[in-house]
Amino acid sequence: MFTNKYKPAILIFFVLTLFLTSCVDDNEEEDIREYFAGTWKCKEINTGFAYKVIIKIDSTTQTYINLYNFHQFGSNEKVSAIVSNLAIDIPSQLACNNTINVRGSGLMQNNKTTINLDYYVDDGNTLDTITAVYTKIYYICIFKKIIYFCKLFKKKSFMYWTLELASKLEDAPWPATKEELLDYAYRTGAPAELIQNLLEIEDEEKEFDGIDDLWPDYPDFKEFFDEEDQ
Repeated sequence: MFTNKYKPAILIFFVLTLFLTSCVDDNEEEDIREYFAGTWKCKEINTGFAYKVIIKIDSTTQTYINLYNFHQFGSNEKVSAIVSNLAIDIPSQLACNNTINVRGSGLMQNNKTTINLDYYVDDGNTLDTITAVYTKIYYICIFKKIIYFCKLFKKKSFMYWTLELASKLEDAPWPATKEELLDYAYRTGAPAELIQNLLEIEDEEKEFDGIDDLWPDYPDFKEFFDEEDQ
């Protein structure tokens, strides 16, 4: 068992591991747009401007993302883009109350933390050609990963068994489901630790044949006494 003095170091290790792997949740079906979602620092090479851009997934489509504060248009102004693998295409569209036309394209680097963009901004009088570099802001990414880790941790089942706790289920109505075991535990006044173990059971419908189904390391006393007799 780990002692309390090691727990902070272990937690830090897990957080750093999750941070280094990526800033995307480990879903079974990966949405490549997850890599684009987040807060980015934009540095426009031509103008020297630096500002933040928030990218969100367009949940109404399967390929679009929305960029807020694009070219410092404002946090309420959005520009839509299409994602294909790590490439991003900004189709020609009007922004800022239909007064400015924008279009462009870009590519996310393999590190998933940098996007290189080239785009055009046309206000009807001047056509600006912009080269920009987007860099993901890490502290927000870390925060999301910590939240994800905590949610994942809460989903895990942790049972603590002792022979004394296991003995409280000797006369349970085996085979029994989680609900039946809980009913038995409540009726017999079982300790809170035992009830907590039963609450950790994830499969609501499964029938358990005995305590060894819940506690795989439950000692086999019959086998022990057979060896003693020999």
